[in-house]
Amino acid sequence: MNIVLWILQMTLATKIIATAFSHAFKYSGMYNRPLMIIVSVLLFICAVGLVVRAAIEVPQWVTPLAAAILAVMMIVAFIFHLNCPEHPFIIADIILFVMSLFIAFGRRFIVPL
Repeated sequence: MNIVLWILQMTLATKIIATAFSHAFKYSGMYNRPLMIIVSVLLFICAVGLVVRAAIEVPQWVTPLAAAILAVMMIVAFIFHLNCPEHPFIIADIILFVMSLFIAFGRRFIVPL
């Protein structure tokens, strides 16, 4: 189970970092630019929080907290994408939400780091 969680953490971190960079450098008139920068920074911090435990010794609650924050952000993204013409991203929001929730639960209760 530990290997499955690490694979999910790396996959989710890679996707979230790519999303953070695309949101930070993409500009569209329908988005509030400062809000997009804040969201991008928060996404990047959470993505690093998912995998930082592999590189350095940090408290064990960092990974589940980062995954839980990402799950909440995916709910907000889902609501945001419902109100925008970006309906294909709704499925990605649901998949990323489930992955984040599974990692948060798995790292908190099943296989803590």
